[in-house]
Amino acid sequence: LSWQSPTEDGGTDVTGYELWMDEWNGGSNFIIYDGSDSSEVFQYTVQTGDSGPLNQVVESGRQYRFSVRAINNCNPEDQDFSCYGEFSEVQLFTVRDPRRLLPPAAPK
Repeated sequence: LSWQSPTEDGGTDVTGYELWMDEWNGGSNFIIYDGSDSSEVFQYTVQTGDSGPLNQVVESGRQYRFSVRAINNCNPEDQDFSCYGEFSEVQLFTVRDPRRLLPPAAPK
């Protein structure tokens, strides 16, 4: 999955991003990537059979919804105080196992 930096940052540089997912039917959202201190990271790979750093599990053939939001430090008095942007538009993906490429056909 990949994303772009927001067009508006609220007047403070973005310090990172969070990536969230849920099942296609709108179960409960949960975070799968916490990049709160990684403002230069714009992609994350979710793999089947991988429990991931935050224990997410995706299964081949199932659909999942993903959204991302930006984070910045919006309080100059308290650098640990973070503000969270709005979530991106939800994107729906069907997870598929990688397929091995077939060799090209022999010339006739």
